[in-house]
Amino acid sequence: MIYQCYFKKEQEQKLFSPDCYKGFGLEPEVNPNLFKNCPELQDPKTRMALTEYACFLWFYKNLDCLEGDYFGTTSYRQLDKQPTIFESQSYLDSITSPEKIVTWGMSELLDHGRYPLPISIQTEIAHPGMTSYINSVMDEVPEEWYSCNKVVFGNYWYMHKDLFVDFMDFSWPLVQKALEDQKHHYFTQEHNFGADKRKAVGYFMERLFILWSMKTKHPIVAVNPETPLVSPVRLYL
Repeated sequence: MIYQCYFKKEQEQKLFSPDCYKGFGLEPEVNPNLFKNCPELQDPKTRMALTEYACFLWFYKNLDCLEGDYFGTTSYRQLDKQPTIFESQSYLDSITSPEKIVTWGMSELLDHGRYPLPISIQTEIAHPGMTSYINSVMDEVPEEWYSCNKVVFGNYWYMHKDLFVDFMDFSWPLVQKALEDQKHHYFTQEHNFGADKRKAVGYFMERLFILWSMKTKHPIVAVNPETPLVSPVRLYL
């Protein structure tokens, strides 16, 4: 199942209708079970900081509530960024395997001259201080972090629950630490390109998925319902 995150009742009209999607409310007003096994989510500031990671955390702590053996995520705002809508669960099943990560959020990072821009540099441009924070909390940063310019953004991915649990085992301790490290300059200064510093932990979490995928080297397949492989989306900075 791909869980489509939203915050308000009126956003439900933007949720996708195919049977492989299900809405997940990120606020108690639209999700009465939000705090089940997740006392961290009772704090509105934590919910704002985590954004879609709150959905990850909820299923990590309530794995028995997962529908099927796969977990995926997207947002009610996805069509503002990426047009892919899967036609059915049966189609999604046909392109999935336990060892692969399926994504519809692959991005190619380029600079103003349209030359490759490594994710480490793009991260520092968009979120000053994050790279130094990553280096301070991770024992070892994959070499690809400093050279790769094709990465998965937007929390647009789908994978077997065993991979999901592995990602959460890796990321949740680091996210917990980030929630406690709010005095680090990465969390206190303004971000660029309209990014909201209240969501600084969420931006960090998004990079943690990239770092985890680099570290584990699970195959990543960029897909589209009409054509199995598509050219990466380009982000010009």
